[in-house]
Amino acid sequence: MLEQREREKVSDSTISGAVPEILVSRRLASSAFQHPVTVLPLGISALAAIHLTLLSPVVGGGVWAGVVIGISGGLALANFAYRHQRDREGTARSLQTRLQIEISRIQDSNLQKESHTVQAGLDEIGLAQGSGVLRRLGEEYDRLREASRDSSDSPLSAPHITALVDETYRRGLSVLGSAVELSTAISAPGRSEVERDISRLETEISVARIDDQSPERLRLKEETLTMQKRQLQELDRMQLHVEELLFQARRCELSLHHARIELAAIRTGNSDSGLNTVIEALEGTLRRAKEVQEELKNLGY
Repeated sequence: MLEQREREKVSDSTISGAVPEILVSRRLASSAFQHPVTVLPLGISALAAIHLTLLSPVVGGGVWAGVVIGISGGLALANFAYRHQRDREGTARSLQTRLQIEISRIQDSNLQKESHTVQAGLDEIGLAQGSGVLRRLGEEYDRLREASRDSSDSPLSAPHITALVDETYRRGLSVLGSAVELSTAISAPGRSEVERDISRLETEISVARIDDQSPERLRLKEETLTMQKRQLQELDRMQLHVEELLFQARRCELSLHHARIELAAIRTGNSDSGLNTVIEALEGTLRRAKEVQEELKNLGY
């Protein structure tokens, strides 16, 4: 039961990335209380207390029972306090490790779900270019993660690099998700449908002018044609935004690729640049991708 409660505490605190002090204290208290040097004296104290309460009025020995209670209780309390203080650092470190593992597990699960959602959207709208970028983006991210796990002295293990790699992958998924949403909006109505309406209206207007139809009917058709042409222009702008989003997702993919190659070269001493170059490149990619998404948000997309 305690393990289950601790897992729930860990899950609730994964956002902050720090082990709650109350969780450390509870683990220490549980460990110290269950230690044999605590449990055994407590058991002896309990027996002595039973003797003092129930038997000593009949058979005597109350003084000795009180002495036993004092000695064994003091020993249990002293051991509890000693272990509670001595094991604090190790317990906190152990829980921190478990927390980091839990954080990683949750992040991986969330990223996997997001990737599947984006892939489903790309499949639904038939955006093959986006599917290719998503696949390569995932492959580069997996290779970087694998390389960081294989060697503890790899530059990839540096916390700042790890955070940037994770954020670049997440931003790539986010950008592709935005492309899916925008492409879905473009498809209803689609460009071809609007173009057919424009062609039909142009024909009807030409006929109306030849047949000298009523000016009011002609005006309505002309205004409708103007609106349809504006809608076509808007669809063209939206399609351009989709292409820009795909380009930014591609940049995220390539940035992860270049980071993997450059970090491997740094580790082997075959690179003329340093970690700062990798960091600046990833930060630049993230900054531009975010700017593009913010620009589209401000435009109402």
